Amino acid sequence: MLEIQNSGRRLTMQDLTSLEEELSLVLPDSYRAFLLKHNGGRPVPEAFPIRGMKDNPVGSIHSFLGVDQRIESNNLMWTHQTLKHRLPPNLLAVAYTDTGDSICISLFGKDKGAVVLWDIQNEPQVPSYANVYFVADDFQTFLDTIHPYEG
Repeated sequence: MLEIQNSGRRLTMQDLTSLEEELSLVLPDSYRAFLLKHNGGRPVPEAFPIRGMKDNPVGSIHSFLGVDQRIESNNLMWTHQTLKHRLPPNLLAVAYTDTGDSICISLFGKDKGAVVLWDIQNEPQVPSYANVYFVADDFQTFLDTIHPYEG
């Protein structure tokens, strides 16, 4: 069973509405529900499958991003501002791995709603899907696939 430790303050619907307005986007319902319940934090367990990444088929989540987090790099808004010109425009980083990769949700396009891994170690000069790997069809499915690391 997934447990989220060190979550941020409890969010309200107004907090999410303000966040969406500030980001100029609409968050998927399952991700909105996650933020309302947890607002970031560290998952236990932390492993998740990555499809198509031959050298590393299992990732490890370091933290989910949240709103108004004490640590700047755990903030959804700060991370969005930092990565928005490096990620494909449809991707929103919602978590990061132990190796610094970003776990993202596709907000529009043919893979709308999908959760993907953006591999920072193989970042192309121009944002593309060259370093993006499929993780799950949607955020709830992603949460359901998190399991203990078997290494």
